[in-house]
Amino acid sequence: MKKIAAIFAVFICFAMISGSFASTYSDKNTSVDMTGLTCHGHYLTVSLPCNPSTGYHWVAEYNHSKVKLVSKKYILDHPIICGSSGVDIFKFEGKKGASVHMKYVSPNGKVIEGHTYIIK
Repeated sequence: MKKIAAIFAVFICFAMISGSFASTYSDKNTSVDMTGLTCHGHYLTVSLPCNPSTGYHWVAEYNHSKVKLVSKKYILDHPIICGSSGVDIFKFEGKKGASVHMKYVSPNGKVIEGHTYIIK
């Protein structure tokens, strides 16, 4: 009986996960006003929904001479639920006018979604 319950729980998790990634590629250029001005540059915090338990993940592309990744963390929406989605939070520091391109990549390397953020 325990095996059947475990198999059912895994099935439910996969069913929930499979429906959450039916999207198409889009490139949304987004200008973001920066508030954390320091003597070294501007800060940009990007929060994006994701579910790394499925192998999908966000990849940041940027000019390393103009932008620096300060931190990256993942916060689960529901830590108790198997396969729960969450939010990837990236914090960058960079020069005015620099861009950060975020790509949502599938386990096989296909880009599913993209967003470009310009530091102002």
